[in-house]
Amino acid sequence: MNNRIILYVSFLLVFSCGRKKNEYYTKHEKGFYYHLLAFNSDVKKDNTHFIALLDLNYSTQNDSVFWNSKSDFDDKYFMNIDPEASGNCIEAYLQMANEGDSACLLIPKETFFKQQFSSKQIPTFTKKDSVVKVYLKIKTIFNTSRVDSLITEWALNETKLINDYLKKNNISNYYKDTLNVYWLAGKPDLSQVNMLKNKTISMSYKGYLLNGKQFDESPYNWEVNTSTPDQMLKGLNYVIKFLNTGQNTKIILPSYLAFGELGAGNIIPPYTPLLYEININNIVN
Repeated sequence: MNNRIILYVSFLLVFSCGRKKNEYYTKHEKGFYYHLLAFNSDVKKDNTHFIALLDLNYSTQNDSVFWNSKSDFDDKYFMNIDPEASGNCIEAYLQMANEGDSACLLIPKETFFKQQFSSKQIPTFTKKDSVVKVYLKIKTIFNTSRVDSLITEWALNETKLINDYLKKNNISNYYKDTLNVYWLAGKPDLSQVNMLKNKTISMSYKGYLLNGKQFDESPYNWEVNTSTPDQMLKGLNYVIKFLNTGQNTKIILPSYLAFGELGAGNIIPPYTPLLYEININNIVN
């Protein structure tokens, strides 16, 4: 007999997460509900510590998806599971599950956004909801050596992501500097390096993933001191030293000058190059 047991046909897989909590769901001690859709009884894992690569969908109670690990996280979503250190609801469920399992979780929305997005603010699209639905599938469970191999693959794929972006957008006139920053508008001007050094400037920027999704935007008159490195990403600090007042540029930062091998929360995947539009308004003092 096939050890992979499908509990419901595909119709129920789609709609069972919309049932009332007490019909098919089990309450976890951490306060969320879970419903097993499919499981794999063949796989055994070390429950003391492991790393899980996941397919995730976050949706409202009416099944409107607002975040997807494939499209919004470049299919690189993994969680480092340490039972003694985590209070995260998704991690708590993963401690009970195995590779290949699928499930739907109902997590109180205040808890969800605090844990997954480090935010106390509740988006307006969930205003009438009491929970967020989390559909998950455990693609792979890793040990340390397998994770190292996967991360190496992601790192090697970074140049391909950039080249695919340039090709898709018909960009052939660009300058790649010695730090692997791609200048899509202009190139670094060595004659004005550090023109803004030790100055407080007014500037603005917008940040995008290479799929076009905007993830960040500064105020138009955001003031920064160019001698304070922690105010911006190190890549942005590097770029503005080649600019002067009234200038703007468009660049692609390699991941090591952005959010690196870990990414940033549920917003920036690991090893992700980023597109920035930067404008220098004026010198404040």
